[in-house]
Amino acid sequence: MKLNSDVLKFTIALFCVILLIAIGASYADSPEPAQDISFTLSAWVKMIDATDFWIISKGIKDYPEYAFGVNANDILSITIYDNSHHSTSTVSIQNATSTYIQRLSNVKLSNDENAWIHLAAVYNGSATSTGLTLYRNGVVAPSTVNASSTYVKMHNFGRQAVLGKLFFDGSNYANGFIDDVRIYNYARSPEELSQDYNAGFAARFGGSPNKTVNNGLVGYWQFDEGSGQAASDSSDLKNNGILGANGAAAIDDPAWSWASVSTTIIKPRNDLGGILEFDGLDEFITIADSDSLSFGDSTHDFPFSVVAWVNKQDTASATPIFAKGSTAAREYLFGFNEHNRLFLTLFDANGSNYINATSNQPFASDQDDWIHVAATYDGSRSPKGIKLYKNASPLAISASSTVTVGAYVAMENQAQSAVIAREFNNGTRYGDVRIAELRLYAKELTADEISYLYNKSAPDVEYKLDEGTGGKIYDSSLNSNMATAQNMATSTMWKKGKYGSALDFDGVDDFALIPDTISVNSNASFSKFFHSGQTNCWDGAGARRACASTNQEDAEVDGTLKSYTANGCGADTVLDNHTGLCWQKNDYPTRVWTSALTTCNDATTAGHSDWHLPTALEADSIIDNSCGAATAQCNSDFENIAFSWANGTDSYYWTSTTRPDNTTDTYVINVSFGPLDFDTKTSSNFVRCVRQAN
Repeated sequence: MKLNSDVLKFTIALFCVILLIAIGASYADSPEPAQDISFTLSAWVKMIDATDFWIISKGIKDYPEYAFGVNANDILSITIYDNSHHSTSTVSIQNATSTYIQRLSNVKLSNDENAWIHLAAVYNGSATSTGLTLYRNGVVAPSTVNASSTYVKMHNFGRQAVLGKLFFDGSNYANGFIDDVRIYNYARSPEELSQDYNAGFAARFGGSPNKTVNNGLVGYWQFDEGSGQAASDSSDLKNNGILGANGAAAIDDPAWSWASVSTTIIKPRNDLGGILEFDGLDEFITIADSDSLSFGDSTHDFPFSVVAWVNKQDTASATPIFAKGSTAAREYLFGFNEHNRLFLTLFDANGSNYINATSNQPFASDQDDWIHVAATYDGSRSPKGIKLYKNASPLAISASSTVTVGAYVAMENQAQSAVIAREFNNGTRYGDVRIAELRLYAKELTADEISYLYNKSAPDVEYKLDEGTGGKIYDSSLNSNMATAQNMATSTMWKKGKYGSALDFDGVDDFALIPDTISVNSNASFSKFFHSGQTNCWDGAGARRACASTNQEDAEVDGTLKSYTANGCGADTVLDNHTGLCWQKNDYPTRVWTSALTTCNDATTAGHSDWHLPTALEADSIIDNSCGAATAQCNSDFENIAFSWANGTDSYYWTSTTRPDNTTDTYVINVSFGPLDFDTKTSSNFVRCVRQAN
């Protein structure tokens, strides 16, 4: 179904918030946050020449995002830019005078040449240079900070990331070996970085434990037993559960998944424990009453969080996950409502008084898929104190659901048991769901902590570089972002690494390219929002206006005009001078989405064989937001006169980006007036392919 423009604007704003992954504001209509997203970058390197040994960077010289590596002075550095930095080829990164924050090691790394060392950079998201930390071989590196006085926050320009090079269009290349590149969407602790360095294969393949991850844990049910009537609590509180109402074998017992030979259950990660299956009819777990499971005293509320891996089997009914209380003496309830939306509700002594928050996003498309869900509460006795997460990304909260009903005072510590997969201990609603683990905390978890629990200390992106052959470099994380070797001979680029194989960069023109996508979790960008570079927007009635100062529009971006070069990448191509993307001038007739992918992969326009169907972010880069949908259409071509749009005034073109909330749909662009929309993959839309200019 194709949405109208107003609905679409809201949808795109929601899904471009980071991260997704986790990572940004919880409300699509709230002001843009002042702080950045925390992250960690690390790699093993063996430098033949330490000078300009760049490990990973993202952006181009005029639009940089971040850069990590060893600079021209042999100094380890991490630099993060906001949206107003526009350097030139003569401005070196360590001497940049525009808006950035930076940390530089005090000792040159030239003495580390020809030996394997572990380097890392950690950023706590504080939008200050003091929030940056550098590590060498698991130890904090003595360093100094450097910053401009006007840094605001990091900016996602939608550019590619690169390994072994300073920015995609830069001329500084690493000379030496790089192995096991990791990107985390949270700030790893000194203990974790030390273990990453010292633990060798254990850290490389299993991650290291977070020292504080169990702080405040009052319940941790891993379901490792595999049989029997007990669901043990691994926390220090020992809030052990029993299957069913009384622990005796009965029809109200959930099933240990591997007890059924005929059923194969795939867990979300191998490091998770066992699985319990609840049938949605009468199966649940009972946990005896304990003060540690209550978070109110009838006068005050106290912070708490609940986190779980779940696999919904029924999206047509409500799915309770965790609750405490009875229908007459309620405390709190966490789960999915009958509309497949995640929610958390808190009750006071009067069961009719409550506060609630429910996600905007439905979960119907997640049936039979493992998802990581969480709810946190700050104890404020306000519905605005509730936050919801899916796969470590904050969910937009429905404004109509964020309510206080009745004269809510505070939760009551009721003398009632807690239950898993049932709506209160005497309720009639049960969850048709598989649960792999469930955690309950007597604190409000941070976004970083939820990201850590989701990834279980595993990186969001990891290039182990163990392929040993070919030009494709695979990401072993859940996000699966494939990089490609550039200017590197596949017969010589793979060498013995710190562990397994590594990439050998020649210091002349070798690098690896990580494509950018619409998902922040997937493109190693840590800015909360993507901006297209426009300052003019339209008001829905066709009139031009300045973009609003919210997280939904581009008011903070400079007004870089659209600029194209006809035949800039060969005959029948258009070079976007702003992004460096090369587009086909003409389009292909309509076809279904899978055929569109194949069409671009097989294209040979202008003698190039590396065409691809554009991502939603790439497609968005050619949209001119000053165009209106009603009376001010931009001549059916976004005012981009270099392109040939020959298919009417209301034609849709495919992108390669699948909607994260509904995998049967894919984003499309409308050539009549520009907005991103979506359509089912079985529909037929036009095709225009893109590639990165050489």
